[in-house]
Amino acid sequence: MMTAPLRSDATTVNVALGSRAYDIVIGRGVAASLGARIAALKRGARLAIVTDENVARVHLETIESQLSAAGMTASRIVVPPGEASKSFASFERVCDALIAARIERNDLIVAFGQAAQEDDMDRLLEILHPDVVFTSDGGGVVTAARKPLEGADRVARAMIALAARGGTFELVDVNGEPGVLGHGPDGIPTVMAFTVDDGRIVALDIQRNPEKLRRLP
Repeated sequence: MMTAPLRSDATTVNVALGSRAYDIVIGRGVAASLGARIAALKRGARLAIVTDENVARVHLETIESQLSAAGMTASRIVVPPGEASKSFASFERVCDALIAARIERNDLIVAFGQAAQEDDMDRLLEILHPDVVFTSDGGGVVTAARKPLEGADRVARAMIALAARGGTFELVDVNGEPGVLGHGPDGIPTVMAFTVDDGRIVALDIQRNPEKLRRLP
């Protein structure tokens, strides 16, 4: 009997869905690199493992240990095996579990804010794109940076300094995307908008111009 040789290298298959495209990695032993792969995609994000009972019994603990070694934890969402789970009722239960685990699109922004407040330069450099650009607008009325800042190191240091001033911050939608509304010690509102590409922040825009923010509650 002849059999095909087993391949040890991983194969990556891209599912081309435009802005929702993603990769599937196929190969023997790829679970051993899972933590590093996910950390490279989106460090600091909340994770969920969705699997069925049969796969969970064999692989779940191994996967969780790999994530833990990379400094990440994940919520378990385990469904019954078989065709019965391919239903809207099961889909609804998975969605409810994701919401309960707070798996949200603003995870990267939360991680960014935590890193700035904790003076975690290394984590900020993971979250920010190396060529990130930071701009701010005070309208000539309130304090703002005069010129754009470019580069992850400069922007990270500016964000740490900004967070050190204190104040209150909350997550908001800015033009339909996750953003931050803050009030510093001077009481002037600040809106921060983010541009994210491939899991990293490529642009930050701080708006402090009172004329542009007069509709804020």
